[in-house]
Amino acid sequence: MTIQITAVRLSPGGTTHEHIIHLWWTEQASGKTGDNPRAQIVDWIENQAARPTPATEPGTARKWLW
Repeated sequence: MTIQITAVRLSPGGTTHEHIIHLWWTEQASGKTGDNPRAQIVDWIENQAARPTPATEPGTARKWLW
C-alpha cells in the first residue's frame, strides 16, 4: 500500500517536522483517505510499509510516498 501524506498538524508553537503530531493521508491505489497520530504512522512505516518511493509532480517539491 502506498500513501501520500496530504496534511499535518503541528504542536502549538511548532514550525518544523519535529512538531508533527497528526497526519492526514490518501492511499494512492484506492483513493481512500484517513488520518492518524504521528506514532501510528511511524509504527506503520517501520513495521508494515514497503520502502518509500520518490514521487515528483511538475512544479512541486519532491515528495516521498509510502
